[in-house]
Amino acid sequence: MKWRKAGSSLLFGSMHLANYSGRLLPIVAGALMISIIGTIFGILYERTGNLAVPILVHAVYNVVLLLVSYATTTSL
Repeated sequence: MKWRKAGSSLLFGSMHLANYSGRLLPIVAGALMISIIGTIFGILYERTGNLAVPILVHAVYNVVLLLVSYATTTSL
């Protein structure tokens, strides 16, 4: 069971590699961060048995990142 979660988390992280460019270290760090988040999503699914929960958390996470990105690139 642990290997399936680890594999799906790494797959989740690798699917987001296109979001990164430049030096290798930030790319690897970003992929690992996304993999950890994928692990959290997997745990949420296992605990609730409802796929909508990690999907909703993923959506909220994306909105928060979007707002933070917007706030740091514009003068509010």
